[in-house]
Amino acid sequence: MASSSQASTRAEDLAWVHSTTLGVAAYRQAVIAVAKRHLSGLEKPFDIYSSTASTAYQPWVGIARQSSHTLQTLATSYAIDKAFPITARAYPAMWATNCAGWDDRGADLQCVTCRLDSAHNLAGSTDEAKSKIMVLIVTRADIEGNPKTAYEVLDHPGTIGHVAVSGPHTRFSNLRVPAKNVLAPPGHGAEIIEVAFIASAALVGAMSVGLMRRCFESALDFAKRDHRNGTAPIITLQSVVDLLLNIKIRCEASRALTWKACSALEANPAAAELAYETKIFCSENAVQSVVEAMNAVGVVSYGDSQPFGIMMNDALCLPLFDGGNVGVRRRQIEALFSTEDYDPWASTFGKTSRTVFRGLEHDNRAGSSNA
Repeated sequence: MASSSQASTRAEDLAWVHSTTLGVAAYRQAVIAVAKRHLSGLEKPFDIYSSTASTAYQPWVGIARQSSHTLQTLATSYAIDKAFPITARAYPAMWATNCAGWDDRGADLQCVTCRLDSAHNLAGSTDEAKSKIMVLIVTRADIEGNPKTAYEVLDHPGTIGHVAVSGPHTRFSNLRVPAKNVLAPPGHGAEIIEVAFIASAALVGAMSVGLMRRCFESALDFAKRDHRNGTAPIITLQSVVDLLLNIKIRCEASRALTWKACSALEANPAAAELAYETKIFCSENAVQSVVEAMNAVGVVSYGDSQPFGIMMNDALCLPLFDGGNVGVRRRQIEALFSTEDYDPWASTFGKTSRTVFRGLEHDNRAGSSNA
């Protein structure tokens, strides 16, 4: 480590080269910047939240104090490389659609949800964990400005459906991004993610409707033109028509629920329940519709000359992704049902639903008494 006199001489040399008068204030800021940039490399492992009484960190604490700052301040303020390091401590990221970009070096823009683990302590209650969740923006330039090992694509897992979608298995290893890239600070990240997943739940309903529509059209077309070695197309068979009717009803009901959920997202504070119900109802109906379409068509539907196998592989993903129906979406509705002020019809009629119903009930009673 350079002595104070050597550091002063070096600062004076730099000031002379740049024809700049380096005053006390400028010199102090330069010292802070140098300390911040190189401090963490002097001691491994380096923890800015270490106790000031720790013997191992006494020299670095002393440097910080001489600049009138704590280690935490040096690590988060006033310096030229202020940044957040992103590291996957437990499980590398997986199924983040298209996040690897075209060349496995990252998409143009990523929103990374992570936890501010300042004390390297993963324990704590759910509320404590949520208070540490944040969202960072990561760009291609950020990745290129880090060592190559800071961002790696480990694998491109194969899927039975949606084969054109990229859901890579990636890993962050101390990838540093500027502090200005904070999209949601700790304590606000969880709320933003929850809101984003409300809207996406309704969109899964739209995906399900599209698949059911294609499924119905394919089965109907087959039933009208194929006789199955009989004297008439199988559309004339009641059992086939019943199966097609089930698919059509599910499709129309799912379309109506999806439309209602999407239209309520920005107008009704209680619209989250509709979005969750849309995700569950539509995605599970999509799977059942493909099953019944294959039953209507018969064993030929299992051949790769028919589209039903591809549809089934795609449909099976709908209840599982974007928050699984069993582990996430039904649990979200369960939590809503359990709240003290839960209004069963607020998601349908708005927060005034109880008042409206009471008013209608009063009017009906008044009308009956007058009659």
